[in-house]
Amino acid sequence: GQLVAETTYILTNENITASLVGIDIQLKEKAAPPTLTRIEPNNGVVTGGTTVQLIGENFQTGATVTVGGNKATDVNFVSSTTLTAKVPEGIAGVADIVLTNPDGQAVTLKGGFTYIQLPPIITKVNPTNGLVTGGTIIAIAGDNFQKGATVRVGGKDATTVTFVSATELTATVPPGKAGEADITVIHPDGQQSTLPAGFTYRLPPPVITDMTPDTDTTAGGTSVTLIGENFQTGAVVKFGRNEAIDVIIVSATEITAKVPQGQAGVVDVTITNPDGQSAAIQFTYTERPRFPAYDVNQDGVINIFDLVLVGG
Repeated sequence: GQLVAETTYILTNENITASLVGIDIQLKEKAAPPTLTRIEPNNGVVTGGTTVQLIGENFQTGATVTVGGNKATDVNFVSSTTLTAKVPEGIAGVADIVLTNPDGQAVTLKGGFTYIQLPPIITKVNPTNGLVTGGTIIAIAGDNFQKGATVRVGGKDATTVTFVSATELTATVPPGKAGEADITVIHPDGQQSTLPAGFTYRLPPPVITDMTPDTDTTAGGTSVTLIGENFQTGAVVKFGRNEAIDVIIVSATEITAKVPQGQAGVVDVTITNPDGQSAAIQFTYTERPRFPAYDVNQDGVINIFDLVLVGG
């Protein structure tokens, strides 16, 4: 039914009557072409390595398999109806499966295999904290990141998300509430990964701009007013190592307190917020007068005026 060979034999006038031509022909029944009905499993990750089973008919020993145009490895002839093979690397999406027998006959299963992109993996974030006002640029390390991925911090979309590589993204943190926040990376294909409490929002540190007055005797007791910013309820005020007395948080910009006893010299007055952040300003303790009982007018000097008052 099919011409497989051809030759020409030329007879001359001299030997036309005497020549005999002998032709030996070997006929072989042509094998049936392969058919491919399904692949199990019919999907796998883009990195390849998935072992699949090809089901069909008329498979031959030595058959080859390609997936999306790339040659599969470890092709194993199980029977005329079954082959196994390892899928090569590929691109996310559907791919054709082509099975070719050694006699050249082939079969294609259109879109028989689907490459799946791996889900993102987050391993760490740097830095791990920033102000509640947002704006901190973080680097997210991990694996399988895709171009076009988005990032959320505490449920809010980060801005300026940049794809650096499959193992790194950068993003600008949005404003948030003080405390821990989850970091989530979302791929364009919908796959996502979350690093719980991956970022911590912190309030801005306290700032002290002024203190009135900034001096007192070692006896203490003077009421002082501290002016600044970002003071928090529950803040602790210390003069050197000693805690202030009657501390009142008037507002985020003002605190009043009474000076505790101390030693003569310059000390730091520190305001420490409950979140551990602090600020300091200097304060001076002066020596108490040696004879305070006789310094009637409290001017720091015992003189004729005090003696007159005492005499009176």
